[in-house]
Amino acid sequence: MCPKPTRRIAQDTFFHQTGILFGNPVFGRLFGSLGHQFHIYGIVAAFHLLRIEEYDRQIQFSGKAFGAGQDGGILVQEVRPIVQVVSARCLVGDKDHDTAGFVFLQGDDIAHSILFFDSEGAEFRSHIDGSKHIFTPEKVMDIERTIGADIMMAFDECPPGDSDYEYAKKSLGLTHRWLDRCIQRFNETEPKYGYNQALFPIVQGCVYPDLRKQSAEFIASKGADGNAIGGLAVGEPVDKMYEMIEIVNEILPKDKPRYLMGVGTPVNILEGIERGVDMFDCVMPTRNGRNGMLFTKDGIINMRNKKWETDFSPIEADGASSVDTLYSKAYLRHLFHAQELLAMQIASIHNLAFYLWLAGEARKHIIAGDFSTWKPMMVKRVSTRL
Repeated sequence: MCPKPTRRIAQDTFFHQTGILFGNPVFGRLFGSLGHQFHIYGIVAAFHLLRIEEYDRQIQFSGKAFGAGQDGGILVQEVRPIVQVVSARCLVGDKDHDTAGFVFLQGDDIAHSILFFDSEGAEFRSHIDGSKHIFTPEKVMDIERTIGADIMMAFDECPPGDSDYEYAKKSLGLTHRWLDRCIQRFNETEPKYGYNQALFPIVQGCVYPDLRKQSAEFIASKGADGNAIGGLAVGEPVDKMYEMIEIVNEILPKDKPRYLMGVGTPVNILEGIERGVDMFDCVMPTRNGRNGMLFTKDGIINMRNKKWETDFSPIEADGASSVDTLYSKAYLRHLFHAQELLAMQIASIHNLAFYLWLAGEARKHIIAGDFSTWKPMMVKRVSTRL
C-alpha cells in the first residue's frame, strides 16, 4: 500500500490547467517515451499507426539520445538532419520537440564501460567499438546544442539507489559543480537552428531527505525554465521514491514544470502526478511491450500466455490506438511466439498510446476537480493481472 502523500496536487502547479513552454500553451500532464541512439526501438517503421494527432500533441516522443559519436560530436553534427526527419511528433504547440541528455550512471551492468571520473568529467569506453570518450559539462552542452534538443538536460551523476550516505553526498557535490559549469556554457552559447532551447537542472541526493532537500534548494535557486528529479527508480524501495518526490516538490517552483526522469509504471505515474509531478519519461511501455507485456485500462496482459491462444477479441476493444482493434489477442500472441518484429511494434504502439491516454485522463480529472477519487480506482484497475 502506498503511503498517503503529504501534499496533494496544488491548485497552482505548473500544469494544473495551462502552462507555457517554449512560448506554447501546455495542458495537463506529459509522458514521453525514451529512446537511445536517436530512435525508439522497433517503432519508426510503424509509427504512423499511432496517429499522434489523436492525442492533442501534448507529449514529447523523441526522448533522450545517448552517445556522442566519434570525434567530439562530429558524427552528431552529421546526423542532425536525420534526427530532424525521424524525430517523433511533439506534443507542445505546433513544433516538434525532443530532449537530449547525458547522465553518468553507476552500476554493475555498465561499470566495465566507465574508465574514470572526477571533477573535470567522465571517461567512457564505447560499447560499440571500444573507443574512449571524455565527457565534460561543457562538451555535453555543446553536443546538446548540436543535437538541437528543445530541452537540454544537465550533466549529472546518478548513484545507485543503495548508495551509502557519504558516497551520495560526494556525488551530489559533483553534480552541483557540474551544473554550474553546464549553466555557464549554456549561457555562453547560442542555439544553432533558429529556436530557443531550455536547460533543465537535475535534483539528485539518492534516498537521503537532507541531501534531496539541499539539492532541490540548489536547483530552485538557478531559476531554470523547468527542473528534473533524477536518481529515482534505480533500486530503492518504491515508498522511498514517493517520499523523495514529496520532499523535492515542496521546494521546486510551482510555476515551472517538474520532470520525473525514468519513471515508470502506470501506478508510479499516477502516484507521481498526485505528488505534483508534471512530466515523465520511461522505457517501460516499449521495453516491456517488446517482451509481450501490455498495459491496458483494465490491467496487465502477458501476451505470451496460453490463455490468449484462441481469444480472437480485439487487443483492447476501447483502446487508445488504432492497433487495438486492428489485431486480435490470438494473432498478437501468435506473432510473439513466431518471434515476428511486428509483435514488438504492435505492443509498443499499444503501450505508448495507453500511457498517453492515462496522462490525458489524469489531466481531465485534475481540471474536473475529481482526481483524488478517480486515481485510487485507476491504481487498482491498471495494476490488476489479467
